[in-house]
Amino acid sequence: MHKLKYILISLPFYLTAALGIALDLIAMIHPSIVMDPKGKVALLGMLCLLIYIGSRILCKAPSVNANRVMKASFLLFFAMYLRLLLSFTLFDPMFGRYGTANFIFSDQALLEDYLANSFNIIPFATVTEYVKAFADQSMKLSAVVTNLFGNLAALAPMALFLPMFIRKCNHLKYFLLFTAGVVVLIELLQMIFATGSCDIDDLILNVAGAAAAFALLKTKSMQKLMKILIPTKSEA
Repeated sequence: MHKLKYILISLPFYLTAALGIALDLIAMIHPSIVMDPKGKVALLGMLCLLIYIGSRILCKAPSVNANRVMKASFLLFFAMYLRLLLSFTLFDPMFGRYGTANFIFSDQALLEDYLANSFNIIPFATVTEYVKAFADQSMKLSAVVTNLFGNLAALAPMALFLPMFIRKCNHLKYFLLFTAGVVVLIELLQMIFATGSCDIDDLILNVAGAAAAFALLKTKSMQKLMKILIPTKSEA
């Protein structure tokens, strides 16, 4: 009965999160429903918080394996993050992404236009363009921040998830290799389907942001905080 009490208390948090996930999936496949990118991030954060609170409550129940509960929760967080990442990079029309609407190798003109305007292999060329555009006031600061700092932050959550689920990624070398591989895959998909730019600066900024987050999470103070936030033993 004592265990049932914790299950019943945690249930409303899980059910509310499940409803939110269902609504998000409906919005994703229904073309008439358009959600602002900031709204998507806020929704993801709210859903993760609900699941996290429910999981922490459940971990207090006797005979519950807290490690399994929290790992399952963070695996779900990881899946939700990846869905959001793929949405922003491949499918979100508010970022000019249209998924598989175009196949670049099926149209010579499309390929030539993409290579001329949306393909860059020169390091920091795009970053320099953003800085110059802001300096001559042809681009707003908000746009520069979104493009530069957005790229820095985009892969930062990998610093939490990859070491948690892939043991080798606890080492910086493997973490950077795996993160770079994910970015390269996304960039290639963007090029193949002509949905966004294929830019080496994206790779540099994405990996740099992930590396900074990795270094931060490896500090002693953050490690102590992580042990508090992610219990591995029953709290009962």
